[in-house]
Amino acid sequence: MDPGRLHIFCPRMLFVCLLSFSIIACSPGYVLRAAVEEGRILAGREKIEDLLRAKSTPEEIREKLQLVLSARNYAEDLGLNMGDSFTRYYQLDRDVFAWVLMASKKDSFTLVHWWYPIVGSFPYKGYFSKESAEELAKELELEGYETWLRGTDAISTLGWFNDPVMSTTLSREPVSIVNTVFHESFHSTVWIKNHTAFNESAANFFGYATSPIFFERQKALCTSDLCLAAVEKQLQESLYVFQRELVIGDILSSLYDKLDKLYSSSKAKESVLEERVQIFKEETEALHNLYPNIKVLQSVNNAELMQLKLYLSKLRDFEQLFNKNGRDPSRFIAIIRDIQVKSEKDSTLDPFSLLEEKLK
Repeated sequence: MDPGRLHIFCPRMLFVCLLSFSIIACSPGYVLRAAVEEGRILAGREKIEDLLRAKSTPEEIREKLQLVLSARNYAEDLGLNMGDSFTRYYQLDRDVFAWVLMASKKDSFTLVHWWYPIVGSFPYKGYFSKESAEELAKELELEGYETWLRGTDAISTLGWFNDPVMSTTLSREPVSIVNTVFHESFHSTVWIKNHTAFNESAANFFGYATSPIFFERQKALCTSDLCLAAVEKQLQESLYVFQRELVIGDILSSLYDKLDKLYSSSKAKESVLEERVQIFKEETEALHNLYPNIKVLQSVNNAELMQLKLYLSKLRDFEQLFNKNGRDPSRFIAIIRDIQVKSEKDSTLDPFSLLEEKLK
């Protein structure tokens, strides 16, 4: 995820109900809306190759679509399960694809979970309507939870459908577009049921770690100084956001540990709520000094912290694994897939523990 953009990837739960006849987890209205949206996407997709050939395609869109194909081809070369994903484009009629809601108790890291057929439990719920998401958020807040709602511009259906690139994704900068392709494609290749934090953190790390390697390769293809300058800028930006992600992960880890200790204490709820504000301020001050334009972690909110933790858990362990294996994305994928196989054979095994074993 890119904390600076207040944007997250992969609202997979939006499509889960399409994959099951069960309505245990999803109301009929929720299923119908998801079906309608997915139907629109499937019917309205355009082949990227056709758009590249069309003279009416704006040059900026043309360049970004070509970038998508280049990133997609590289992802396929790395061994990711691409299918026909990212070979088509879909123009949305809005700036945000969907809204994702999380909720947590104020005095503990206790998230509300929603269960979905096939893929299991998720600590967040997606909506196509912001108003519907806000309505549920208000209900949860009345029950004493604090909530966090944000928009998302990209999706992964875990290989069930051939995911197109959305216009909302294409509105981003090149580094973000490439990151999205790698992140979503990683999910289509590796997904461990009921281990959301591992899945998201692994994909998040992979996207950020692989992007600079991709842009290095792109530089070698340049035939002009103008191209070299543009790609070099993208390379430096990819390195910058990768490092920023690691730093945020470090600070979040320390903040989480201190707040968790506070929440586990025997102090009165009123004292806990007061002390957590001071802890938050002390832990995040350095982050905002280093990255003054960052938009996350502006005030203490357990729902936000837990959402960030889903995407930023054990990033240094993933980095160590990546470096240990020659910074080779293909080897990284193979090792994470091995962790998936072992986890699926024995559900008592924790993927993060298996990751630690790989570092010995």
